[in-house]
Order: sequence, then C-alpha cells, then structure tokens
Amino acid sequence: MKRKLLSVILSFLFVFSMAISVSASADGIEDGSTTISPRAHDVEAKRELVNTQTLVKHPIGYAKGQPSNGTVFPSYGGGFYWVDGGFGNSVTLNLNLGWGPISTSVSVGSTGSTAGYFVSAPVNKPCKLFVYRDLTCKRYANYERLIGTSKWWFKGYNTVVTPTRNYFEVRLV
Repeated sequence: MKRKLLSVILSFLFVFSMAISVSASADGIEDGSTTISPRAHDVEAKRELVNTQTLVKHPIGYAKGQPSNGTVFPSYGGGFYWVDGGFGNSVTLNLNLGWGPISTSVSVGSTGSTAGYFVSAPVNKPCKLFVYRDLTCKRYANYERLIGTSKWWFKGYNTVVTPTRNYFEVRLV
C-alpha cells in the first residue's frame, strides 16, 4: 500500500514538474544563449508615398439607371438627379499613369431619384447624363520588417485612386 501511494505521489510530482517547465517556456524559446520572444516573428508594415498624379475631367461613363434610348423632359426645369455610389454602379477603368498602367473600379453613380446633385436637361429631346471625374492617383511603396529588427524589406507597390471632383454632360441620344 505504501509503495502504491509513493508511486502515485511520484507520478503526480513528475507530471506537475513537466507542466511547470512547459508553461515557463511558453514565454520564450531558449537556445542556450538567447531568448526569442513569441512576437519576434510578427511583422510590422509601413508604406511610403512615391508618386501622385491627378487625371482631370477623366471620362467615366453614363450614369446608371437611365433608359438606353434616353430620357425626354417635356417642360423647362427638367433634369437629372445624380447620386454617387450604389450597388452595381461601378465601372472598371484602365488608366495609363506615369509609372505604368493600372486597372481600377470607380463609381459612375446613378440617376432616377428625387435627391442628389441636379443637372438640367434640354426640353423635348432624348438625352442621357454622362459623368466625368477628377481622379487623384497615389502610388505607395510597401515595406515589412520583423518586429525587433531594423531592416525593412520592400514588398511591392500599390496605387490608390480617389475621385475628387465631378463633372456632368447631358448628351443627346
């Protein structure tokens, strides 16, 4: 009985001592001379502005929500109400910038509501609303480094396109 009790106690102490060593090493990995923090393999990122280019009055396309044969306004004071954004109101543009071509998606907006930016239209002539936009294009260089190190590694470029001003033209169909 004493032998069995002693065996159980020793087994318990052995398991408990292993649990302590495992939880103690969870704070860092020791290789004999250095301790590596678990955050040592976490990555820190930064980006730097490299270029900026503005495309002025760039053609975007016809606003969504218009009939293919245009809209006829029977009296003076008629026109389109244009609203930016909306589901499915984006168009893909291929832009040739000073640093190379890119493809991006930009909202062309929509008509058909009774609110938004008003654009007057001619009387008794089928017409459609065409949208132009100023596009500010910014090119960034992206870098990463391991936390705790000083060397930044170049990871590539990305371009952010932001519409900054709208222009409208009513075109006869």
